[in-house]
Amino acid sequence: MKKVILAVAILIGAVWSEGVAAAPTAAQLCQASKNKAAGVYAACRQKAEATLAVTGNTTKYDDAIEKCVAKYQAVWQAAEQKAIKAGSSCTTTNDEADVKGATDGYTDNVAQHLAGGTLAQCPSNLTECSGACVNLQRDDANCGTCGTACPAGQVCSSGTCTLSCQAGLNNCSGVCTNLQTDNADCGTCGTVCPVGQVCSAGACTLSCQAGLTNCSGVCSNLQTDNAHCGTCGTVCPAGKGCVFGTCQ
Repeated sequence: MKKVILAVAILIGAVWSEGVAAAPTAAQLCQASKNKAAGVYAACRQKAEATLAVTGNTTKYDDAIEKCVAKYQAVWQAAEQKAIKAGSSCTTTNDEADVKGATDGYTDNVAQHLAGGTLAQCPSNLTECSGACVNLQRDDANCGTCGTACPAGQVCSSGTCTLSCQAGLNNCSGVCTNLQTDNADCGTCGTVCPVGQVCSAGACTLSCQAGLTNCSGVCSNLQTDNAHCGTCGTVCPAGKGCVFGTCQ
C-alpha cells in the first residue's frame, strides 16, 4: 500500500512540475514591460487625439502629449535599469526613440484617417522598405535610404551612420572621448587645454607636479608655503613659518 501511495505521489509531482512554467528571465520581464509601455503610450496619444477632436484645444493637446511622452520614457528606462540591476539586459536596447517614433507615426496615421484623411500604408514619417515601415532617420538597417545598413559600431542618426560611443563618452570628430578628462576635448568637443593644464571634471585646470597642490592657479607646497600651510589659503601669522604643513 505504501508503495502505491508513493508512486501516486511521484506521478502527481511530475504532472505538477510539467504544468508550472519556469520563472521569466529579467530580459523577458523587460520585454513585457516595454510592450506594455508602448501600448499605454499609444492609448495615451489616441486619448489626447480624441479630446482634441471634440474640443479643438491644441494647447491642452500638446500638454497631454508631453505627459504621455514623459510617462513612456520613465517606464521604458525603469525597465532597462531593472534588467541591469538583475545582472542581465533587455532583449533590445537603445530603441526607446525608435519605438516612440513608430508609435507616433501609427497613431498620427489613425488620427488623420479618422479626421477624414487617407489611411496610409506607412505613416508619413516612415518609409516602406522590403514590406516593413521604417524610419530612415534612425533605422540602422535602412539609414537614409532603404538597404543602407550601418557597419558594426555605428548607429543611424538623422539618416547618417555615425560612431556609437558607450555611456560616458561623446563622439568628437569620429573619436569617442571623455569630455570630463580629455585634454583635447575638455567639456566640449574641440576645447583644448593649454600647456601646463589638464582636463578635470570638464574644465582645464593647472597641472602641478608631484608634491605640489593647485591653490587658486598657483602650484604650492602645502608643507612649506607660508601662504598655503597644510591647506590652500591657510596663511601663517607674522613671525611663524610653515613646517611640515603646520605654522610654527
